[in-house]
Amino acid sequence: TVSEEYREDMSADDALDLVARCARKAAQDMRDDLRVNVYR
Repeated sequence: TVSEEYREDMSADDALDLVARCARKAAQDMRDDLRVNVYR
């Protein structure tokens, strides 16, 4: 998760990249959940 990987000394770019990766993964998980529910 973001809080596990975030460090105070990260650059802004690294922090943004971390947030973007986590958001992308969360969106994929959500999409997969929706797909499973729709086709059940």
